[in-house]
Formats: sequence, C-alpha cells, structure tokens
Amino acid sequence: MAYYNPLVDEEAGYYRSGSKRSLDPSYEFADSIVRQGFIRKVFGLLALQLAITAGTTAAFLFSAPVKGFVASNPWTLWTAMGLSFVLVLLLSFWDAARLDLTAAGGALLALLATLIIASIVQSFVHVSWLQLLISAGGALLFSVYLVFDIQLLMGSGAVSISPDEYVYAALALYLDVINLFLYVLQLLNEVSRND
Repeated sequence: MAYYNPLVDEEAGYYRSGSKRSLDPSYEFADSIVRQGFIRKVFGLLALQLAITAGTTAAFLFSAPVKGFVASNPWTLWTAMGLSFVLVLLLSFWDAARLDLTAAGGALLALLATLIIASIVQSFVHVSWLQLLISAGGALLFSVYLVFDIQLLMGSGAVSISPDEYVYAALALYLDVINLFLYVLQLLNEVSRND
C-alpha cells in the first residue's frame, strides 16, 4: 500500500532536504537540470516575443515615409548604439553582480509609482526638463528592473521564481526590454530636441 505524504511530492515540486522536509519552492532549483530547462523556456519565450516585435517593426521599415524619416534623423543610429551599449553593460553587471536586488522589489515598485505620477504631471504641465528627467529615470529604472528580473529567474537571491512561472518570467523580461528601449528613445528624442 502506497503512502502519500503531501510534504514530499516530487510532482508538485516539494522535495526533502536531507532528513528534513521542506516546502520552500527554491528547492525546485536545486536540480540544475530543472533550472536549465526553466531558463531555456524563459529565454526561448523572450526570443519569440522579441522576434514578433522585430517583425512588427520591420513592417514599418518597408514604408517609404518611415524610411525617409529614419534616413533624415541620425539620432536613430545613436539610439541603436546606445541601447546596445546599455544591454552589454547590463549583461556584464548581471554576470558580476554581487548585489542581491531581489529583496528590493518594494523599492523598485515605489520608484515605478513615482515615475507614473511624474508622467501624469508631465501630461498636464509640458515642461521639457521634466520630460528629460522622466526619460532618464525610466531608462535607469527599467535597467535595474531587467537585472532584478534576471536575478529572480536565476533563483540566486532572497526571492526566486518557481519553474512553473516561466510565462510570467518571460513576460517580465520582455516588458523590461521594451520599456527600456522606449525610455531610451524618449531620452534621445528629448536630447535632440533640446540641442
């Protein structure tokens, strides 16, 4: 007769730790194969999302008026170079990061709320220095959010994402990259407008 113990259920993701039983979901990452599969799923979904975004963007590239705009505005080249530079820095920082950002989720949420409130104020007052500040703050905030979400994904910090939440992880990374890109574009637009 089989005995079912709800505290040790490999299908549900609950494992034993030595002789002690644990309900901590971070033990799901103890097996490197589970972690690697989770990371593959997340980055596979992220690649698919970015490919769809790139395909949508490509539709605009084949329009003659849009091509003329891009050709007559060199800041688009600077945007692409700046975004590439920021992503390289972020990936370098992520690899060498010793700072656990996963415990700073509340602070990041407060900064995001501040950014949203500043954006609402900006929609009424239309001050160029505030728009520049919002753009720079948004680019910086979503750079930190990207590192935060990658640390959640890796499971190495105080808080981690369960392998069952790979769709959430891929969506969070996608939104980080897209928002970072949009704020960098806004920042470059404000800088070129002020010149």
